[in-house]
Amino acid sequence: MAAAPPPGPKSADPKSAAPRPTGGDPARIRLATVNGETISLADLKQSFESRHMGHGSLLIGEDILRAVLDQAIAETLTVQEGRRMGIGEEAGFRQAFEMHRDILRLEELENRFIRKPAEPTATQIKQAYELLPKQVRTSLIETRDRKGADDALKRVRGGEAFEAVARAVSTHASRTRGGDLGWVTWGVLDPVTEAVILKTPAGQIAGPFEAEGVWRFVQVNEINNGEPPPLAKVEEKIGAILRIRRQAALRRDLIASVRKNHPPKEESLLVAKLVYAPRNPSDKPDPPDEAVLLRTATGLELSAGRVRSRARGHGGRIPETWEAAVADTLLIDEARRRIAMTPDLERQAKAWADARIRGEVEATVILKGVAVSDAEVRAAFDRNPAAFAAPSKHHLRQIVVATADEAEAVRRDLAAGKDFAELAKERSIDTASAGKGGDLGWLDGPRGPAGPADGVFLLKKGEISEVLQGPRGFAIVQAIEITPGVVPSFEQVRDQVAERLMIQKQRERRDLFVARLKEHAKIQVDEAAFRRAVSLQDAETDKRLTPGPAPSKGKTG
Repeated sequence: MAAAPPPGPKSADPKSAAPRPTGGDPARIRLATVNGETISLADLKQSFESRHMGHGSLLIGEDILRAVLDQAIAETLTVQEGRRMGIGEEAGFRQAFEMHRDILRLEELENRFIRKPAEPTATQIKQAYELLPKQVRTSLIETRDRKGADDALKRVRGGEAFEAVARAVSTHASRTRGGDLGWVTWGVLDPVTEAVILKTPAGQIAGPFEAEGVWRFVQVNEINNGEPPPLAKVEEKIGAILRIRRQAALRRDLIASVRKNHPPKEESLLVAKLVYAPRNPSDKPDPPDEAVLLRTATGLELSAGRVRSRARGHGGRIPETWEAAVADTLLIDEARRRIAMTPDLERQAKAWADARIRGEVEATVILKGVAVSDAEVRAAFDRNPAAFAAPSKHHLRQIVVATADEAEAVRRDLAAGKDFAELAKERSIDTASAGKGGDLGWLDGPRGPAGPADGVFLLKKGEISEVLQGPRGFAIVQAIEITPGVVPSFEQVRDQVAERLMIQKQRERRDLFVARLKEHAKIQVDEAAFRRAVSLQDAETDKRLTPGPAPSKGKTG
């Protein structure tokens, strides 16, 4: 199956006017073109969220949006230069790009058919909660196949002690305790074993039954109905357990469906050699890494080398790794059939390819040979030792009132000897600190000597500030305690100084490289589209921050 090439620059007439904003769809609000390649608001949002852990709501305000757009222009120029150098044309790059597209499809498949459907309803949470009071003292025997379980059960029913048979034949970790699992409650074991235990009367044996790929039977020794904690305290935990269980079940069902409807071709002899045949670690690997063990209906291949590589990161356990690798391969196979590459997914794939290209350009061109000498490190420290100091610590408290006149009245009361904490509790409108006597806790001060712009960090211990106007009113601040900053020796911060100097040099190299590219580039920024983007982002954030009705803990059902 031929791999799709990484996305390249879109062709455009260089004489055409800068693109105009269209509607409210971020993908259609085109902010700039760089040598004919468009940068949309959707591109900025995707890039920003990938760097800020999904917090797209922080992309607000003209200054931030402008800075992100400037960065996007610089990155686009760098990627275009990388493509001119032939980066991204290699077979390995194209294969990795196609694999990333598959991963994006897989994530969307799991979101749509596993994660979202697995959300528990309020009814399901309530039903699980009603099982919490039941505590069961139980023992278990586990074997690898049905015959082993039948034989063990026959011995128990024939009069042998359950504990003795468990120690002799059980493969479960509880065998050292004679199969004793202790007191079992809902949510502790796998759902199948749990269901059997919770419906079995005291003194009875139930099974054999299959669970988690093995065969088990249990003996219920004692049942106790306790008092459950309040639902509000355990509702979130119950929901999490139900969610995990449902996701596992949906995943198993989906994999089974793929096996039934689109069966993969498995090289059973090769699989047996790799996964199940005992082997001396010094022996020559058999089968070889390039051997294909499984091929799916859409042409995905799982090789012996890929399984071995994955196993190295999981303690070398080949059988477990094989099962997990097959499951993931089958799910990707299904994702190829059921998940189309939407514009948003294509944008994410392009962002991944662009990042790889930029990284190669930086490594081979921009940052090649960048280094810092010992003399440069020492000179950087000597120029400003305070910049590497641990910051001073200031324990502060405040009283916030609505008007300047009220603030002056508070200052007069403090001067007359009234207690700061009591006044804060009585008069402060800052609800976060008023109940604690205005206490703000310990705050970091400036690393170097405090200057005029450092405000409350200039206060001495016990000193009360003048009236300070802030966004929420007028404040009076007092310094309770101060711990001075400490200037370290050069030896203590040598590595930190070197790292900071290296980052600075790398930034200067990047800036110079981009500046040279800009000299020969055609860059158009649509200011009208930019202003519209600022308005849309601000409105989106306002909407997100507007309080709405409290969400329910679970869906009804």
